Amino acid sequence: MSVASGIVHKEFHDRDIAQRDGLFEIVRPWMNLPAKDRISPARYQNILNNRIPISKLPDDQGSVRVYTVQRSASNQLPAVKAESQGTWNRSDALKIIHTYA
Repeated sequence: MSVASGIVHKEFHDRDIAQRDGLFEIVRPWMNLPAKDRISPARYQNILNNRIPISKLPDDQGSVRVYTVQRSASNQLPAVKAESQGTWNRSDALKIIHTYA
C-alpha cells in the first residue's frame, strides 16, 4: 500500500478468527517517499498467501517467506508485481523476511 497523498484504512481479522484464537500477525514496512511522490494517488496491492514462495530452513528449523519488490520486473518474486514508481529505498529493493519456527 502506498498512502502517498492520504488514505484511511484499518487492519482487522474476521469474527471467526477472533472467536477461535484471535491471532493476527502483520508486518508492514513504512518508507518515506521522496517529496515529489507524496502527492501521488494512494494504491494497494493484495498478495494472496498461495502466491508467496516458502523455503524450508536446514535441519527442520522452520521455513521462511521472502517478499521482494524491485524496480526490475525481470528479477522479482511472482507474488509481487513491480510498480512503475518502483520502491523508495536506497538499495532499489525492499525485502521482508518472515520466519516460522
